[in-house]
Amino acid sequence: MLTLFLLTVLIYHRCFRRYDADPEPELGLPAKRLTFLSGPNRLQGYLCGTGDTLAVLAPGLGNGAFSYAPQIQWLARAGLRVFSFDYTGCYGSTGRSCRGFPQAADDLRAALRFLEENGRFGSRRLVLLGHSMGGYAVCCALPGSRVDAAVCIGGVNSPMEATLSPVLHHIGVLAYAHYPALYLYQAARFGLRALRRTAAQAAAESGTPLLLVGGVHDWIAPLHRSSILAHLHALPQAQALLWAEPEHDGHADLLFGATRSEANPALMTQIDRFLRPEKFDEMKKSC
Repeated sequence: MLTLFLLTVLIYHRCFRRYDADPEPELGLPAKRLTFLSGPNRLQGYLCGTGDTLAVLAPGLGNGAFSYAPQIQWLARAGLRVFSFDYTGCYGSTGRSCRGFPQAADDLRAALRFLEENGRFGSRRLVLLGHSMGGYAVCCALPGSRVDAAVCIGGVNSPMEATLSPVLHHIGVLAYAHYPALYLYQAARFGLRALRRTAAQAAAESGTPLLLVGGVHDWIAPLHRSSILAHLHALPQAQALLWAEPEHDGHADLLFGATRSEANPALMTQIDRFLRPEKFDEMKKSC
C-alpha cells in the first residue's frame, strides 16, 4: 500500500509540476502585462483589445496564456477586451508547481477580484472562457461573481474525475487502484470541501448562463464520464454544443483551424454568438 501511495504521489507531482518555456512565446498582438496576487504567489496577466465586453480566458493544465494566442487574437479582432493569465507555477507566474485543479479555481477567483478592483479596465460586461482545467475553474469561480456568461470547453467536472480519466483511457479499471491514495493526497493538499466541490454543483448554484462545449471524440474529458456535459440535466441554465467537425472533435484540436496558429473560426463564431447575442441580433436587424 505504501509503495502504491508513493507511486501515486510521484505521478501526481509529475502531472502538476512547474511549467516553463524559454523563451516565453508572445501573444502575437499588443498586450499590457499586469500582475496580481493569488495567495503567496504573483501571477502574470495579459490585457489586450478594447471593447465593452471583457473576456477572461482560463487555460488548461500545462498551458499558459500564449497557448491560446490564436483564440485571444480572434476575440480581440471581434471587438472584445481579453484578459488571460498564467496559473500559479506556470510560465510568467511564481510558484514551485501548479499544485492541482483546486488551485486553478483559486487563481481564477484572484484574477476576477483583481479585475473588479480595477473597474474591469473600463468594460461593462464580464464573461469567462475556460478550456479543460480552465473549464473546471470557470464553473467553480461562478458563485458569488458578477459574471454575465461563461463558456466551458472540454471542461472536467472534478479533480478526482480529471486525474483518473486519462489513466482509465489507457489501463481501464486498474486505474481505480490509485483512487484511495489519490483521494487522500488531494484531500490533504486542498481540504475535503475543495476536493468534493464539482464544477456542475458550482455552476448550478450560480445560475449564470453557461455554454458547455465538448468534442465528440474527447478522450480526456469524455462526454459520458468526466465531462461537465455528463451533468447537463442538473444545469437548467446551460446550453450544450457537441462538436463533431472531422479532425477537430477532440479535447484541444476543436479549438484550432487548419494549423495550430489559427483559431477554429466556426467554433469561435458560435462562442461569440453565445457571449454577445445582442451583437448578432443587431446584425440580423441591419440585414
